[in-house]
Amino acid sequence: MEKQDYPPILRAGIHPMTLAQIRETFVAPLPQATPRLRMFSLFDQWVVRLRQLNVTGTLWLDGSFVTRKPDPNELDCVLWHPSFAGPVSEESKIDVRSMIDRASAKAVFGIGLYIALPLPTEKMASEAYWRGLFGFQRGGRSAEGCVELKV
Repeated sequence: MEKQDYPPILRAGIHPMTLAQIRETFVAPLPQATPRLRMFSLFDQWVVRLRQLNVTGTLWLDGSFVTRKPDPNELDCVLWHPSFAGPVSEESKIDVRSMIDRASAKAVFGIGLYIALPLPTEKMASEAYWRGLFGFQRGGRSAEGCVELKV
């Protein structure tokens, strides 16, 4: 059975936002959607922890979370070029590795995480791929927007 598409909350394109703006846009307007609030809370904890560990990068968020679906399955995101903003301890590196491990991010934080590390010569093609994937709903015909968040 084909999964149902829900109306997108954002118009097509990439929309830079802060964590507070993400909450205002995707959680606050749907107060009856407690799974959405729980999902955002876990995502918020994940981002705050990455920042505490001095990780930098850019996140693109998508999935049923950015639609009007009351009980989204997960928050899909691509983390572009994660790196450290300064010196880091070996312990912090281990923490970060576990946080950006796809299986761990899904199990602990409910995040469908992908890491994008394209070479400069592959950057445009990689961005085009993710724009195509995140810029449309499942059927590939209805455009939707995605969120950009700086870590």
